[in-house]
Amino acid sequence: MAHRVAITVVVYVEALAAACISLLAFLKSGWAVDDFLASRMTDADWVHVGCLRFLGWFLVGAALACVVWLVNRRLGLATELGVASGMAVLTALFIWLASGIGAAMFVIERPYF
Repeated sequence: MAHRVAITVVVYVEALAAACISLLAFLKSGWAVDDFLASRMTDADWVHVGCLRFLGWFLVGAALACVVWLVNRRLGLATELGVASGMAVLTALFIWLASGIGAAMFVIERPYF
């Protein structure tokens, strides 16, 4: 019984961390640039900056997925219905999706101060 409670707590904490980091990835990927930089940027520069922002968060998502997988393996959750790999994949996908949406909005809307 206590093992099941521990598994549930770990999964909820990982899901909450993935949700918070996904929100951060969305907001930081779509964040505005300052006027000085925006006035000098061409159409290709906006796409380039959006791709760089997505690439940065892509790497963060991959690294965090590795950490989640290792933690779940270390805690012995690998045998529990594929929790170790499933949570790692979901964590990376949430971050990648949120970052991709934020970067796409950045390229389309071109926000600046």
